[in-house]
Amino acid sequence: MRTAGMVVRLRLTHQVPVAVLWQHPQTGGWERPSIDVLYFRHMAAKKTTKNRKATLDSILSTVERSFAAVAEDIADIKNKMATKDDLAALETRLERRIDKLDAKFDRVDTKLTKFEDREIDKRLQLEVRVVAIEKHLGIDKKITA
Repeated sequence: MRTAGMVVRLRLTHQVPVAVLWQHPQTGGWERPSIDVLYFRHMAAKKTTKNRKATLDSILSTVERSFAAVAEDIADIKNKMATKDDLAALETRLERRIDKLDAKFDRVDTKLTKFEDREIDKRLQLEVRVVAIEKHLGIDKKITA
């Protein structure tokens, strides 16, 4: 490319210009011009007003859908969630059941104690009878268990 007595050369890398060099008219050496910026069509400022508006609209609709989904989830939780009255009623029912179980446990414990006492009494009675029989038969051997 020639411009007003200068020769301008583009250095290409993979068919993309990366530098502009120009030949100095007096010395003949290749130099860079004082402005090192190249503008191409794809680098020009783009009009993004419509795209930005479309992007904002899509973001707003996404946010609205998200809020609607969250509100629906909260409504579901509120419908399924137990109230303080529900919890109080449940606590009362559990306390009644626990009281019934405590009463049953006390009855079983009393019966077991009575059974143990009777068994101890029976054993003592049997030991006395065995000692009496041994004396009657004349057996004086003591068997250690």
